[in-house]
Amino acid sequence: MKQNLLIFLSLLGIMSFFISCKKDHSLSSLQVTEVKNLYAPSENKFIKMTSPNSTLTFEWEQAKAEDGGMVLYEVLFDREAGDFSNPVYVMPSDNNGMYNVLTLKHADLNRIASLAGIEPEAVGKIKWTVASSKGVNQKIAAVSRVFDVQRLPGFTDLPPELYLYGSATEAGDNIAKAIPFKQTADGKFEIFTSLKNGEYKLVDRTTGTPVSYAIEGNKIIKSNNAASVSGGNNAFRITLDFTNASATVQTVQSIGLWFPPFGRFLTEIPYAGNGIWKKENVSIIFKQESWGRDERYKFRMKLRDLAGNESDLWFGSSNRDNQRPNSGTPASYWYLYEVSNHDWDNSFKFDGNADMKNVDVILDFRAAIPQYTHSIIVK
Repeated sequence: MKQNLLIFLSLLGIMSFFISCKKDHSLSSLQVTEVKNLYAPSENKFIKMTSPNSTLTFEWEQAKAEDGGMVLYEVLFDREAGDFSNPVYVMPSDNNGMYNVLTLKHADLNRIASLAGIEPEAVGKIKWTVASSKGVNQKIAAVSRVFDVQRLPGFTDLPPELYLYGSATEAGDNIAKAIPFKQTADGKFEIFTSLKNGEYKLVDRTTGTPVSYAIEGNKIIKSNNAASVSGGNNAFRITLDFTNASATVQTVQSIGLWFPPFGRFLTEIPYAGNGIWKKENVSIIFKQESWGRDERYKFRMKLRDLAGNESDLWFGSSNRDNQRPNSGTPASYWYLYEVSNHDWDNSFKFDGNADMKNVDVILDFRAAIPQYTHSIIVK
């Protein structure tokens, strides 16, 4: 029995020795050289970011693997005084780390610059180098370069939602009742509402600890201070673009019901509150033509910015031409889209029952609905 035990232990020791040798040999074959040269961007190159989708190319000399196989690369970014022991950002090179090239979008570069402490629109320095590996045994290059960058004006972290509240708003001071903006694209928001004398705040949420913003001229800034409103009660269209920190504030001077057959506005539709414009008992009479009675219409919104510049927004159908609606017409027929001021193209048509009747006209620009819309109620 003792002899068998000794034989077993001897065999186990021999196996462990060979496994250990194999493991050591395997790990040693995963060694790579460090990157010796960085090619682009050149030292102290100045990069002015132009748009989120523009790109900057990083390129370096290939490293070599002991087994002659593939090398993986990561690009390390740091502050100018950093030593890459705690880089602000690390990104694999193109093709999941297999190429000795990194194509970096300005949107990502803008984020890296922010992490390096560079403010929006400011100029600062970023240091970069490259790490090579086989997935283990990473080697960070001894060489590094610095480039100058001017950040985009927009925010790095785009709010997914945006709300308006305060004494100047229809919501009042209760943040739980804050009015939502409609998100029109990533980082872009729009709201139709009214403001009166008082104060308002913009926040990215209505619970927890929201991030607060303010409009300063035609710019969006981070601020915990409320903005003030004077000049009485007016309807507004506010559009905000956090990708470039731009703000456009316009008063809605009027919304007119345009009737191309007569070449005139049948009525102006007043603001009723909560993003809705409404006019009751509008007289509708189609125009008699040789081919029948013409019933086409669309809407014009007249706007004025804070500098006094006026502009028009026309709202109509997504279709260039339409049939008269009826009880079976889908809700999408009534959706409002920005269209040209062409008299006939993209016009809606009244229900045939509206001819020589009074109607209520309602335009709905609330953020909560999937698409701005309108309704015509025949009396």
